[in-house]
Amino acid sequence: MAYTTISQRKLAELDAKIPSEWRLPESQIPPGMLSPAESITNVKQYGRVNVMDIPRTCGLLSARELEITEQYDVRGLLRAMADKRLTAEEVTTAFCK
Repeated sequence: MAYTTISQRKLAELDAKIPSEWRLPESQIPPGMLSPAESITNVKQYGRVNVMDIPRTCGLLSARELEITEQYDVRGLLRAMADKRLTAEEVTTAFCK
């Protein structure tokens, strides 16, 4: 079996495991970044695209999830989980989205 066939199958398997509510709408994805193949072959095209605001504007993350991903460093996250202000599930979900 050719590596490209295996690669496509594995990408499809991975894609199927991502919950639909965690998927970024295509309208939010800069051109040339819609697929891994496009991302690799068009790297110069999006090299200067600023994607920093996408998490804040895409609507996938709640206010609490944005706080988790933007306001804490690793020590702060660990402290907040130890103090029961955050759960491991909340932190994991925020970063997975």
